[in-house]
Amino acid sequence: MSTQIPIQKSLKTIASLVLFIWFQTTLYAQTKPYYFNDFNDPKAAWFSAETDEYAFLILNGSYTCSNKSTIGDAWKAGSSTFINAEKNYKYEFLLKETASYGDNVGGIYLDAANSKRFEFTLNPERSEYKICSYQNSTYTYLYEYFGTNTAKRSTAMKPRGTTNKIEIEHKGDSVYFRLNDTELLRIVFKDSGFDDLTGGVGIIMKTNMTLELETISLFQDVQIKNIPNLPTGIKRENLGPNINTIYSDKLPYITPDGKTLYYSIDSSPLNTGGIKDGDEIYYSTLNPDNTWIKSINIGPPLNNIQPNAVISVTPDNNTMLVMHQYNADGTFKASGVSLTNRTETGWSVPTDITIKNHYNKANTNEFSLSADRKVLFMCIQRDDSKGEKDVYVSFIQADGSFSEPLNVGNQINTKKDELTPFIAADGVTLYFASYGHPTYGSADIFMTRRLDSTYTNWSEPLNLGPEINSTNWDAYYSASASGDFAYLVTGENSIGKIDIIRVALPKSAKPNPVVLIYGKVMHSVTKDPLKADIQYVDLKTGKEMGTATSDPKTGSYKIVLPAGTYYGFLAQKDKFFSVSDNIDLNALNEYKEIERNLYLAPLVTGQTIRLNNLFFDFSKSDLRKESFSELNRTVELMNTYPTMIIEISGHTDNIGTEADNLILSQNRAKAVVNYLVSKGIDISRIQSKGFGKSKPVSTNETEEGRQLNRRVDFTIIKM
Repeated sequence: MSTQIPIQKSLKTIASLVLFIWFQTTLYAQTKPYYFNDFNDPKAAWFSAETDEYAFLILNGSYTCSNKSTIGDAWKAGSSTFINAEKNYKYEFLLKETASYGDNVGGIYLDAANSKRFEFTLNPERSEYKICSYQNSTYTYLYEYFGTNTAKRSTAMKPRGTTNKIEIEHKGDSVYFRLNDTELLRIVFKDSGFDDLTGGVGIIMKTNMTLELETISLFQDVQIKNIPNLPTGIKRENLGPNINTIYSDKLPYITPDGKTLYYSIDSSPLNTGGIKDGDEIYYSTLNPDNTWIKSINIGPPLNNIQPNAVISVTPDNNTMLVMHQYNADGTFKASGVSLTNRTETGWSVPTDITIKNHYNKANTNEFSLSADRKVLFMCIQRDDSKGEKDVYVSFIQADGSFSEPLNVGNQINTKKDELTPFIAADGVTLYFASYGHPTYGSADIFMTRRLDSTYTNWSEPLNLGPEINSTNWDAYYSASASGDFAYLVTGENSIGKIDIIRVALPKSAKPNPVVLIYGKVMHSVTKDPLKADIQYVDLKTGKEMGTATSDPKTGSYKIVLPAGTYYGFLAQKDKFFSVSDNIDLNALNEYKEIERNLYLAPLVTGQTIRLNNLFFDFSKSDLRKESFSELNRTVELMNTYPTMIIEISGHTDNIGTEADNLILSQNRAKAVVNYLVSKGIDISRIQSKGFGKSKPVSTNETEEGRQLNRRVDFTIIKM
């Protein structure tokens, strides 16, 4: 979150973390600021550091800034606040110079778009001031003092050691510059650059100078739009010392099942490269008593001496998206994003994710992969960005690459940074942090929902509210598939610089309901666990909806299925035919977890395989279209093994007469045969027979048992 950017040859910059602010009201009133900081909180998230060249420290109720340089360097430390630059606003600063040298100046700056900034600086010793803009290494002076020109001096200025009040106000058609309530300058607002402020604000000072910023206030008519039915009393739970350290703990990602947390620690002595090493991946798992185990360094090949982070974890917890690209030996190769898979011995060396025409003009980027692995969200800056970093989306291609990033549009993106996207398990609800929407602090987290398949039509972003967001910097949000808890980063009441917290989400902040299907992939005969690919489809359309993998050791798998569709799902492995399963989620209205083991039947003579995803209307033999995906798999199998001969067998429960059940079972078996023949399978390779109710595989005393007995199987007669 902190970067250093040179602004000119002799001018050095410290880009701040974030402005710690206190929210007073969402409605503008000139008597109460929208943003306020009096620096009485020592954990206020302004940049805080001291070197041989500078000091930026929160001391005794002020932000004390010292330039120790003797060679003419200038230091700039700033923060970012929300501002709507098109509306009336007023900045007010109480600033005191306690030490200076000669004609040096120090004061405040405001950032504008296109790397432009405005400076309002003072020299109390000479009663002189300067108002200017800076862009592309060039100063443009709105008002410049000259040391020998006493007419340029102001009697309104108070001497060194005394507090001066600086005001910059946009009101109507003008921008006003005041010192201690005396107007020094008035300019036309339109096209001045003050109509394009980004919210960046801070202190700038030259050689041998010490400034004390006592307060900063921003007055503006701003209304924050929160999620509806926002409750009170939401607890921001710090995850404690088993997770958080005295360093920067960030980039949390909770697995969809809510049981494993991946995150990064910056500059820990336990990192691969020690305290000089940037972000490195750690993880922790949840105990049955809802406490977290002591975090564990994930180790190589995912951690190296470059910054490392987990970006997304698939629902099966067997595949992860990680930051940067890797060489074959696990060393850093380039910026970007990579994919790693769980193996029997640990995580694989990540392989590159290719994004068509991918570039990023910003210094940082963030990604989020959808639960179905088909859609990749990212926050980057490109030629078509609305201002700084925007939210973009890319789609999986047939070759495994992703399409050229698509800007998701003005409903989400602003002139300022959008960052840290997180697409929820439902594939519809997007959470992101932003400086450009009205906030309670620096960056806040917002929620929006996708309204159609274009990915450019979204609901109005809503702030998660003052009890989830803080008056500090809030970002790096992720949530479990249930939506019960969300995990995020904050600088408020932290153990170290920034900590990971979790909050219990109110209903209005949760994603749409999903079902988490879990179980094991097993050999149908031996019941041994198997590593396999998992596929789930929309049974009505036959469209593949997503994929997963099972654990190579245990065979465990997990998939997340959003509401609104009738799904079929199965495991796939060479030389096996999958016994499929299905679930109807058209009426789902709450989160559920359901256990379903998946079986793989070996392709050997005599093997009987149940075709679970065949559907008939009651007492009828006409195949419903939901059956076609299952039957098409059978067609594909017989094309793969052209000598295979199978027998299709139909079965019923014990409801109805024996004669009726026999005829029904025969007709259903024939319907399957007819479909296979219509797809090009020679009739000589298919036999069929109806058994009625004579071969139950379960009890007929329960509906669940009768459902198992109502089935169509095929048996391999010859391979």
